[in-house]
Amino acid sequence: MRRIVVFIMLIVVVAACGGKDDEPKAVEPTNTANLPPTLPPQQTVDPLQQRGDGLPTPTLSGITRTSVSRGPTLPPARTLDPAAATGEFALTLNPTATPRETRSTGPTLPPVATQTLLPSPTERTPTITPTRISLPTIPPVPTIPDACVTFRIDLEQTNAVPPKRGEPVSIHWFAPQGTNVTYEVQLYDYLATLIFEDTTDTPYYTFAPEVFTSGATYYWQVAALMDGESMGCVPVGNELFLN
Repeated sequence: MRRIVVFIMLIVVVAACGGKDDEPKAVEPTNTANLPPTLPPQQTVDPLQQRGDGLPTPTLSGITRTSVSRGPTLPPARTLDPAAATGEFALTLNPTATPRETRSTGPTLPPVATQTLLPSPTERTPTITPTRISLPTIPPVPTIPDACVTFRIDLEQTNAVPPKRGEPVSIHWFAPQGTNVTYEVQLYDYLATLIFEDTTDTPYYTFAPEVFTSGATYYWQVAALMDGESMGCVPVGNELFLN
């Protein structure tokens, strides 16, 4: 670019110097072989065609810019003052509402009965009064007299002859010590019912076959007496089975 400017200035100087002569001098042809190439014109950026990012949008040469029609221009909206509005612009601020038609919803149901709950009674803790339990009085164990030590069953003689149905049955025991001793003999059936009773002064007794009429199982018992009173000895006895 500087070279072009310098070249033009030289031409102007030469032209000015040659004007003093009466005859114009022939201008020598300029050697353009050494001149730099001519640069294309720079693009002109229109500020209205900038992109959204702030950078200029290049304008292509030879393209005619056409304005886009955006429709007719609308007049500005008028602002109405409700207090000064008249005629067709008058506004009704409190319109009277038209009552709506009431629809029938069916028959009226009776009110639902409300159940009133009674308060629950206060639970009371029962008072437990301790009861004194009276234990039964246990009678004292009777003291067995010394004379009763020998009073017991004579198993050897009693079981010597097995009892049979239809025959006499004999039982034996050892006598207690003392004089005037008698014995009370009793016979019970299998239901513990007294079926026979007798007394003897000997330490044995024989049952007649006629007393055994209640089956095959019996129980006999002998109590020792002195002068007709109990000696205090424990009665002796045993079961009896008839074959």
